[in-house]
Amino acid sequence: MFTHLSHFLHQLRQLDRLSLTYLTLLIIGLGWVFFGLVLLTFSSRNQVELSNSQEQSGSESELGQVMIDVSGAVQKPGVYKLSYGSRVAEAISAAGGLKPEADNQTLIQNLNLAEKVSDGQKIFIPFFRAELKTEAVMRTASESEVITTNSNSALISLNQASAKELETLPGIGAKKANDLIAGRPYTNLESAQTVAKLSDAQWLEIKSQLKL
Repeated sequence: MFTHLSHFLHQLRQLDRLSLTYLTLLIIGLGWVFFGLVLLTFSSRNQVELSNSQEQSGSESELGQVMIDVSGAVQKPGVYKLSYGSRVAEAISAAGGLKPEADNQTLIQNLNLAEKVSDGQKIFIPFFRAELKTEAVMRTASESEVITTNSNSALISLNQASAKELETLPGIGAKKANDLIAGRPYTNLESAQTVAKLSDAQWLEIKSQLKL
């Protein structure tokens, strides 16, 4: 009986040793599988990034050009194809350069000639609005002329007005109106003061309403 128990314990120890061996091998195997998965994931990510980088680089090298719309005060407005990385100054040059009527001051203030252009960009060169300034000056001169004409037409002619018209002036009655008519022709307005015997105060009051 003792022999049988000893044999059973020996077999049990062998079974435990065998199980431990299998468990160890299983753990090692799982460790290698995990390491393989991590390595595979890292490798795949690097390949994707490299592929994207190559694809982007390839697309730029294949395209290598941008389309720019240049308009306004340039010699040849239109859409131009430029090399990738070109500057605004190159876009203007491609359009034949600036016209003489380009507004250089506004251009200097608002446009960076060293800026890189992008695909689909629009570049507008403003015109110098001198014609508007000229129109404004002409309009002002015209309005002044109208005002002057209207003012002159409202004045009473010392050499041509009738007695009735002269009598509308402050301090001028029928006698002084006839005296003024008798003193014609006048070469200057100041002569009327002496002819009509007007005081300085009276003359100052009516002088602005007279013309020759």
